[in-house]
Amino acid sequence: TLECTDCLIHTVPVGKNVVIWAQVPTSEILFILSQSSLMFEFHNGNALRKCPKCVYENSSAILRDIQLNESGIYIIKVGFTRCICINLTVTSK
Repeated sequence: TLECTDCLIHTVPVGKNVVIWAQVPTSEILFILSQSSLMFEFHNGNALRKCPKCVYENSSAILRDIQLNESGIYIIKVGFTRCICINLTVTSK
């Protein structure tokens, strides 16, 4: 199990692009997970895109065209000690 070392809350309108993590560190192993799957995996500055709506640009991990059913907890695992939990709420327009 993963325990959160930091907790964030984001609210975004449906249909927008959401920056899940800005300025992804390039020197660490990093994973970004949704409630159902691995979204991103980074190794030594190389991004591996894992989901069709996931984009890595300008050093940021972005989820495009977010929908109401994508509300929930997102987890960013940085290295071996830090785990950031994001409670993401998607609202109707």
